[in-house]
Amino acid sequence: MLKLALTKGHMACTRSSVLNHPEVKKKFTWRGSDLPLLHETVMKRAGAGYMAYRTVPQFPPIGDRVTIALTAIASGQVSAADGMKAAQRDVEAILRKEGIQIKS
Repeated sequence: MLKLALTKGHMACTRSSVLNHPEVKKKFTWRGSDLPLLHETVMKRAGAGYMAYRTVPQFPPIGDRVTIALTAIASGQVSAADGMKAAQRDVEAILRKEGIQIKS
């Protein structure tokens, strides 16, 4: 799993030892966000109750927006770059509307 994370960019694993590995932390900390920590936190919450992370109020509209973007990309309606930029903009707007500070 460590090799996949470091060579193939596959961070979605179930091993805390991989998620806490210094090289993985370095590779997957983006714009100040520690994605391995986030992934590990979600796994722990899911372990406390199936799909408990979906109780985060922002999850449904963000999940819907990402699904719309991926569908538009997969169907060729927009390029991947344009679709993801639009989704990023919309997701940030959803979070800001909920009073969540976005790091730039």
